[in-house]
Amino acid sequence: MIKNEYQKILNLDKIFNGELCPNEKKGYFVCGNPKRCKSILIFEKGVMIESFNQKFPSHNFYLVSGLGSPSKELLKHLYQYKKKRMFYFGDFDPISFWIYFEYKYGKNFYNKRLNVSYAGITLEDTKKIEKYSIKLTDYENQILSFLRNLKHKDLKKEINELLTSQIKFEIDALVQNLEEYFKNKKIW
Repeated sequence: MIKNEYQKILNLDKIFNGELCPNEKKGYFVCGNPKRCKSILIFEKGVMIESFNQKFPSHNFYLVSGLGSPSKELLKHLYQYKKKRMFYFGDFDPISFWIYFEYKYGKNFYNKRLNVSYAGITLEDTKKIEKYSIKLTDYENQILSFLRNLKHKDLKKEINELLTSQIKFEIDALVQNLEEYFKNKKIW
């Protein structure tokens, strides 16, 4: 099912050579070797794995996408590599922040924590892609209200900015300037 859904986006027929391995039963994509990698990059969206591979073909990272919210299996899989540096790349919106918190602090069915750093779209990044802004939906505002009340200090500035501006940004807007975006992140 996942293969069919993402066939056109990721051009999977050409990259099902062991480089990008969809785990259809467990609901996530992985690319690379977790034992020999420098760090683990977690992407909110599977399409970003392909974009990253195209821009940086000789990288030494283990790339992962939970295709949104991480499954229990994905969290268990990543927990095996908890000593590796991990970075999360996602949108500048409440749902992406929620997903980041699921990776970092666990989910109600899986409470082991991962040492994941947020490397997704930040306030600084939004200035470069202002023309791609999108208004928050009512549903996203409900999630945002919940996030505001969490005791975690992560992303407090970003959450407050979303509350004030009511504007979100999708990471897809950065695809054309992906090299600049990733080179400015502290993952190398």
